[in-house]
Amino acid sequence: MKLPITSGKDNSILRAKSPKVEKVTKKILKLLKDMEETMIVEEGVGIAAPQVGVNLHMALMLLDGKKVVPILNPKIIAHSGDVNEGEEGCLSLRGHWGKVDRWNEVTLQFMNVKG
Repeated sequence: MKLPITSGKDNSILRAKSPKVEKVTKKILKLLKDMEETMIVEEGVGIAAPQVGVNLHMALMLLDGKKVVPILNPKIIAHSGDVNEGEEGCLSLRGHWGKVDRWNEVTLQFMNVKG
């Protein structure tokens, strides 16, 4: 089911620190499925739970334009020193684009859907 996108640069749920996912439940799996459908319909390349109004530390990212990877409680544990600048938008800030520096390589630690 496509979920409504939470929007606005001053929206409190988008600004709040999200609590960690403690356990992967049927409810979490359903939310991830709905987030994936929302991301695809909205033509996004990633989406976080707060963007659909749920304050949890989890997201989906689209790799190589085809593989959707759920990441729960992600933490950057290493990154390269090199960065690339690219133009990016955000599903929660429609119509706003800007230049963003991103590290060329990032190593994440996260929980997958199997816990």
